[in-house]
Amino acid sequence: METYKLCPIIRLCLHYFSVIISNHLNQQYNDIIFRKDGMSVLYTKELVETMNACWTPDKINIVLDLIRFLDTNTDSAANVRSLETIVENNDKEMLHVFAKL
Repeated sequence: METYKLCPIIRLCLHYFSVIISNHLNQQYNDIIFRKDGMSVLYTKELVETMNACWTPDKINIVLDLIRFLDTNTDSAANVRSLETIVENNDKEMLHVFAKL
């Protein structure tokens, strides 16, 4: 953080990233770090856990591998469809989660 001591917004973002990653790794749910809005009341602990469960470690690894591939590939515009397909399928799972509300 010393490198960014003159830039408070970067320090804030780094802090949030750190907390989010820590919460995920420790499997904690800490809603006080998020700014509340009109939709916040809908995101219960159970709903967030159900949504997180849709992103299995395998899916996360596939997405990360695809992003690395797209980042290093010169023809990434043609290959990005594979990433879109995975995200679209996960979005369909999310629709089923929200339909049960």
